Amino acid sequence: MDEAQAITGLHRKSLIRLLKGELARKRRTCQRGKTYGAEVDNAIYTIACSLDYPCYEQLKPNLVWMARQLQAHGELEVSEDTLVKLERISISSLRRRLPASQHVAERIAHRQGKPAPVAGLKALIPMCRMDWAERQAGHFEVDLVHHSGFSADGQYVHTL
Repeated sequence: MDEAQAITGLHRKSLIRLLKGELARKRRTCQRGKTYGAEVDNAIYTIACSLDYPCYEQLKPNLVWMARQLQAHGELEVSEDTLVKLERISISSLRRRLPASQHVAERIAHRQGKPAPVAGLKALIPMCRMDWAERQAGHFEVDLVHHSGFSADGQYVHTL
């Protein structure tokens, strides 16, 4: 008991109460009210769509900036209260607000009609997912951009 008290910094009686208590998580007696409403959901969806659905970790820091940009160009109407909520929202809340299935479906619909990658060439290049903030030497991020608009007809450019 002395060691547990020294490690946790809790009082002896608090430790006894914790040790005797039930380990199962207790249900909440009253549910919390909704923090984010339909206006925040609409803003998140519009911002994610305009940024071509980046991962949640990259979407989160760009929410307020992009909301202001879209508002300046008349694409989105947001209040100051909504901007504060977009600044406070967590990545977990973003995952619940913008389900992966929804933005995967949008990405698939957006990319239909483009040529599939060559399987043989793809097998020769070692690729894997890694942390987007990787700082170790020998790793880099590459994007291949297809500049043809909505149609692959005619002449167009690829940028690597």
